[in-house]
Amino acid sequence: MPLNFVIMLCVTFFVLGVAGLYITVSAIGAAKRRGQRTKRSKPNDQKAEPKKKTVLDRVGTMNLILFIVGIVIFWFTVTMIDLFKTCGSVPDTLVNCVFLMCGGECGVMGWIKTSKEKYRDRMWDKEDARAMPRPPAAGLDDDDPGGVG
Repeated sequence: MPLNFVIMLCVTFFVLGVAGLYITVSAIGAAKRRGQRTKRSKPNDQKAEPKKKTVLDRVGTMNLILFIVGIVIFWFTVTMIDLFKTCGSVPDTLVNCVFLMCGGECGVMGWIKTSKEKYRDRMWDKEDARAMPRPPAAGLDDDDPGGVG
């Protein structure tokens, strides 16, 4: 196969993969938002029935992306082993690029998760600071000798 054809094939499948992931994540997000809108639109006089959680409610977007990345890495590894058995070598640049891309995606998701956790912890700290009463400042009372013990 000519090199230009292989490069064009790689770029095409990369774009199709990115588009497929985007469409999948968008569809799941839309389904979740639609479920949240129906929960909010119920009048308050009706008692809300305990709704069974669906698969989309239990699986988060990041977990879905990690699952897809795991499947892709497994499939890619099996394909490269088969290619090695057939040809005696594998395209090292392609292998490096695939693992770099998947590692980069997982790294970015880890960074997002860490940022969310830090933000949530900071919000909880602010709520705790507002809820807890402040101790009186030392030395303001006339009866306080100002020393220890």
